[in-house]
Amino acid sequence: MTCVLLHDLLDVTWEFAWGLRPKKHPLDDLERVADIQRSIPPSFLRDRVPPGAWLCSPKACQNQLYQLFPLNPFKRGNPYRPFETVDPKFFIWSYLPSLVVSMLTPAAIHQLVTYRAVLERRLIRHYGRPVLQWNKSLEDLFLPLSDLCSEDFRDDLWKVPFNRLVLVPLQQAAWLSKALP
Repeated sequence: MTCVLLHDLLDVTWEFAWGLRPKKHPLDDLERVADIQRSIPPSFLRDRVPPGAWLCSPKACQNQLYQLFPLNPFKRGNPYRPFETVDPKFFIWSYLPSLVVSMLTPAAIHQLVTYRAVLERRLIRHYGRPVLQWNKSLEDLFLPLSDLCSEDFRDDLWKVPFNRLVLVPLQQAAWLSKALP
């Protein structure tokens, strides 16, 4: 009796707060978003994503609308929003991984036993994947990069603390447990 009442109360809360009834149990949705926040480094995600209810034409200039978008719920530290409210077709990944790949030294690429073009092709595939396919991107691209140290990267022009902002979160990246088979 209390489980049914709790589920109904959560449905009412979700409907009042976000205007939708989740297809899955609300706590499952909450756990999925928390899993994404734990697994993906926040710098690899865009700051804002449009809600799924905003039906914009593809010709609309999203750069002008960008500041109206709510904060990305998948980014650690941002407020929760149900998974279903995020537009699934929106480009969710930041361009920081492109910078990371471009900063690799030739010795680092040799240490990875690959070619720069192969890394760039994997990066393009990563950009085409939805957020729930993070495990494939982690396996193909980011796990090998996380084994490198700061000496394997060229100095950037901005002199940002590369270790603290990029390498440490990349080494802490984890598998999405909700997307495992």
